Amino acid sequence: MVRHDCAWNIFGVAMFFPGQIFGVFFLLDLMLWGKSASNAVPFLTLFALVGLWFCVSLPLVLIGAVFGYKRRQIEPPLRVNPVVRAIPEQQWYLRPPMYSA
Repeated sequence: MVRHDCAWNIFGVAMFFPGQIFGVFFLLDLMLWGKSASNAVPFLTLFALVGLWFCVSLPLVLIGAVFGYKRRQIEPPLRVNPVVRAIPEQQWYLRPPMYSA
């Protein structure tokens, strides 16, 4: 089964990212309701979106995470060479004249 600390992480991801998008959408829609705009999304449609989020998206994320944690860990196909090798200094013409941050 999924460890306790991973379960909080999974639940947080399933709630946080869609929650931010829905929260911004809801606040913008509240502004449209306040202006009595005709293109405001009806309350029942928002309620249906929340229902889809909690009844479809959230369970799928949780089930996918459980199945993902139950699978065996992927092993890299190569091994790391224990011999330490020196990295040669780059030539002046291989270094970029400017760096962007």
